[in-house]
Amino acid sequence: MNKWLTTLALAGLAFSCDSPDVPNYNTEIKTDRTEYTVGDTVKVSIVNDLDQAIYISIDGTDSSKVDYQLQQKTVENWKTVVASHPVPSGKVFSLNSGNKLLYKFVVPAVPVGGVNIFRVNHRIYMNQDMTKSIGGQQTTSNSFFVYE
Repeated sequence: MNKWLTTLALAGLAFSCDSPDVPNYNTEIKTDRTEYTVGDTVKVSIVNDLDQAIYISIDGTDSSKVDYQLQQKTVENWKTVVASHPVPSGKVFSLNSGNKLLYKFVVPAVPVGGVNIFRVNHRIYMNQDMTKSIGGQQTTSNSFFVYE
């Protein structure tokens, strides 16, 4: 009996411990709606809830020209259908803790070869020289549907 109690206690202790080195990036990217028609304007917000600045790739020094990729859902994966600029462009915008960056773009015609579900993908960095990415799971927006 003692052997089983000891085994259960050790198993409970092992499963109650947090996984080490699993970061919580606290960065949110979202669109203003979940449905659009071709020609509509999509408003995107990037919110930094970290306790440090994050860096977002932009075109030149204009923070309204955020580098993004519009991606379309395919049967296998996501494919980039529009890249705003080469990503990354080599210039960054510093988004301080607690701040939000807003930008917008117009929904293009829906390309063939996928479904009408899209998302916006970004390159977001933890440092200004753009050598440390924030993490793949935190660089895309919510999915949204586009009507033709």
